[in-house]
Amino acid sequence: MRNDLWSRTVTIQISGHKKAQLNNVREAAEFLLERWPGPKDDFYKQAVIQCTHAIKGETEADAALLHFLVAAKQSKTRIELSEDWSHPDEFVSSLWRECENIL
Repeated sequence: MRNDLWSRTVTIQISGHKKAQLNNVREAAEFLLERWPGPKDDFYKQAVIQCTHAIKGETEADAALLHFLVAAKQSKTRIELSEDWSHPDEFVSSLWRECENIL
């Protein structure tokens, strides 16, 4: 199995709840399945699918991260990113551009 650690940390805030720090795909999948505050729409479903693929080693962990971020953005959840997001690497930048095109 591939390493499921993300290259970035995501801190997600749900109104009235404690912040959650997510460092890897498994934590994101657990968050999606057990504590997701938003609608379970197509963006949510795609995030779950991508997390599943990443856990199985079928895709990169950062691809799942980007789908998670898109789903969170669409659900209007407050998202905080660690400082290292200010200079994403080319892989993350290209995936983020692709996700932005989807939106």
